Amino acid sequence: MDPSELISFQIHDVEPDFVKGLRELGYTEISPSNLISFAIHEVTVNFVKDIHSAGYKDISPSQLISFRIHDVDEEYIEYVNEKWEKKLTPDKIVSLKIQGF
Repeated sequence: MDPSELISFQIHDVEPDFVKGLRELGYTEISPSNLISFAIHEVTVNFVKDIHSAGYKDISPSQLISFRIHDVDEEYIEYVNEKWEKKLTPDKIVSLKIQGF
């Protein structure tokens, strides 16, 4: 990790407990830049748990960030999956949210 990433960790409150929580959820290889993006966009451990509870345990860090940016939460995921009567891809869910569905 370079010094600028360490400074960004401090600025954006990327704490050891946060990293530990993400690792416990299976995000063991998450990059420093993704950790910083998680902090900036408020991708919390609880948010990730909620997305996992909605059936998306293998979702990538960039998809989690996209969900947060577009205000996709567990409730919305369950809603669109029920409407389409199948499990949609994360990209399709974000697309629907952007289109205002």
